[in-house]
Amino acid sequence: MECSIFKTLTIHVPFYYHYVDDIIIVVPNEYINTILSSFNSYHQERIKFTIEYGDNGVINFLDVKLLIENGRIIFDNYRKPTNSGRYLNYFSNHPVKHKRGVVIGQLDRILFLFHLIFHENNIISLINILQNNEYPSEFYLKLLTIGCQGHVIKVLSSKSNFENINREKKILPTRIPPELLKNILPFCISI
Repeated sequence: MECSIFKTLTIHVPFYYHYVDDIIIVVPNEYINTILSSFNSYHQERIKFTIEYGDNGVINFLDVKLLIENGRIIFDNYRKPTNSGRYLNYFSNHPVKHKRGVVIGQLDRILFLFHLIFHENNIISLINILQNNEYPSEFYLKLLTIGCQGHVIKVLSSKSNFENINREKKILPTRIPPELLKNILPFCISI
């Protein structure tokens, strides 16, 4: 559908992404109504598109908040107001590997999707959610530590990150804030 619509437009669309029935598109303000009309005219009797505008360089798409900072798009976590914060309860009758998967999956999402300036708050929020779902601290802290160490190893194995090592021989720059490593997780890498 969108391929047909974009062929008819003379407008340059610098950013377009869709997932199932959600679309995010970036265009100059003066073309928003033109594009919305084009989408709504495709299947007038079956599909009705609505629009949500970004506010102060921020827009939410699915469960991600997109922010514009210094001309770049950075990502943070977004929870809809209806989000209950419920994951698989620790005391539910599921295999332990599923419970580990909840912790590791959410940590990977934080470390690999969201910008590093949001890591600490998102990990603290994850810990609160895990506690609300009755996960024992020994269980999730061990997994968070292992996950962050694995992330540091991946960062270390990247050539571009080796080129960016702090030349003053202090803390190795990683995507994980050093305060988080010191305060929440029981390890820190120094060179």
